[in-house]
Amino acid sequence: MASRVYLVQIRFADGADQRRILESMREINDLLSRMSESGARIAWTAAENQMVGLLLKSEKPARAIFNEIHSPMTSTASPFLSGDQAIVLEVGEDMAGNGFSSCWAFLQHR
Repeated sequence: MASRVYLVQIRFADGADQRRILESMREINDLLSRMSESGARIAWTAAENQMVGLLLKSEKPARAIFNEIHSPMTSTASPFLSGDQAIVLEVGEDMAGNGFSSCWAFLQHR
């Protein structure tokens, strides 16, 4: 399968403290980087990191990426807890935007 670019959008449960979010994000970033050809990149964050979007380029299908971050084969527990939400979307060729310089650089050089 040819490589595809994905946006992984994560929303942590209401009430998640910054320590828990940062610990989970380290694990999630490590998992995504192992599945990616060039590492995962943060596309955006919002509301004190309560929501985050990450970009990655991978040959794996979206469902495999989603499954791996929810039940990783490489550790004993998922970095996600009850109430956390995630969606994995393929990024197509047609796009437009303003700002997000690191995100644009990643997308333009895929």
